[in-house]
Amino acid sequence: EAVQAWLSLHENKVTHDSYRKEVERLILWSIKERGRALSSLTTEDAVAYRQFLRHPSPRSRWIGPARPRLSSEWKPFVGPLSPRSVAYALTVIAGLFRWLMDKGYLLSNPFSGIKVKGAKRANAMEINHTFTSGEWQPIRSIADGLEWSYGWGEAAAQRLRFILDFSYATGLRA
Repeated sequence: EAVQAWLSLHENKVTHDSYRKEVERLILWSIKERGRALSSLTTEDAVAYRQFLRHPSPRSRWIGPARPRLSSEWKPFVGPLSPRSVAYALTVIAGLFRWLMDKGYLLSNPFSGIKVKGAKRANAMEINHTFTSGEWQPIRSIADGLEWSYGWGEAAAQRLRFILDFSYATGLRA
C-alpha cells in the first residue's frame, strides 16, 4: 500500500512504469531470495541486491525473453544489467526507501550510500564559467550604464543587473 502511494506520486507514465519495474524486481527478489519483506531489508541485503542486479541468478528463474508482464513466460530480466542500469535501479530504490522513511514507515534506508563501480555519470557538468573575467567585465559595464546610455528605466536596469549577477554567481556555465 505504501509502495503504491509512492508510485502514484509519479504521474509521468514512462517514469511510473520504470519505477514500478524496479520496485517489482526488488519485491520479488526480497521474497524469493531473502524471504523478507521490504521493511526487513538490511544494508547487507542491499549489497547482495546490487550483486544480483549485475548477475541475476538462478537464470532460469530471473532471465528470459521479453514477454508481457501477465504472461506465464514473463521474467523480470532479459539479461544482466549494465553498471549504469544497476546504478539507476539502486537510485530508484533508494528514493523509495527515503520516502518510506520520511513518511514514518521505516527507520532506516538500507540502500543509502550503495554505490556502483563502473557507472559513469552522463556528461559531467563543466564547472567553468561561460565567460572569462575579461569577457564578463564589458558585459557588466554595459549593464551598469543602461539607464544613461540606452535610456532604460532604473527598475528595469536593476532587474537585468540582478539577473546577470545571479546567473553568473549560481549557474551561468558552459
